[in-house]
Amino acid sequence: MIRVRHLSLEQEHLPPSGERVTAPTGYGFLYLERGQAYWLGQGLSLQVNAGETLIVPPRHSGVLRASRIGEVTLRHFEFNPAWLIGFFTLPERRWLGALSRNAINAPRIFQPTHPVSRQFLRLAAQAHTCSGLEKRCAMLDLATTALAEQHQPPPTNPRRNGTVHERFITLVSQMTDGELSHYEARELASLCGCSRRYLVTLFRHCFGLSIRVSRRDGRLVLAEDNDTATGPEETGKAPR
Repeated sequence: MIRVRHLSLEQEHLPPSGERVTAPTGYGFLYLERGQAYWLGQGLSLQVNAGETLIVPPRHSGVLRASRIGEVTLRHFEFNPAWLIGFFTLPERRWLGALSRNAINAPRIFQPTHPVSRQFLRLAAQAHTCSGLEKRCAMLDLATTALAEQHQPPPTNPRRNGTVHERFITLVSQMTDGELSHYEARELASLCGCSRRYLVTLFRHCFGLSIRVSRRDGRLVLAEDNDTATGPEETGKAPR
């Protein structure tokens, strides 16, 4: 099976009753320009009409089958948040990870009048005249619009001069993981006004994992380490 490239817009034609296997590692976005098709997989059967957008979540394998009465023309691309290193904040990555693991996150169809389908229509119409960068940005905008439609990430309105916990939330909500990766753990702790050990405790409390900074690949690596939850600011209770 040929792997679909990340944020690469492709056009494909299916003959009557022709099939296309869909098994995205990320989110698969498919837009029917012409014809009628059916997505079949994991106990689901969805009819997809011309002008509609089908989104297939990660780990949802299936088959897109063209109608027997005519051929199908479609545009498709794959969006995998894990491959966008340095772009998302840590809370956004946590939200996207939880969304992709959600058992009720099933394939979904957007009608032609929906903003997502309208965006896809504009993208398809301009595909031959805009640059690769412009197309990737348009696909990213389309993907984030569609996922936010399913579930908006919780808003954060921390006080900049509040508690250590609030300063920490401000930090991780306003800096991407790529930006954070340029700081040592002690520097991050200084920005929050706490000790390094307390920062590790706070990070584990908020994200369920401890923090390890890696400059090799330009991102923060979430992994268990040997830091303990003891230090001058700790009280034995979870940070508040």
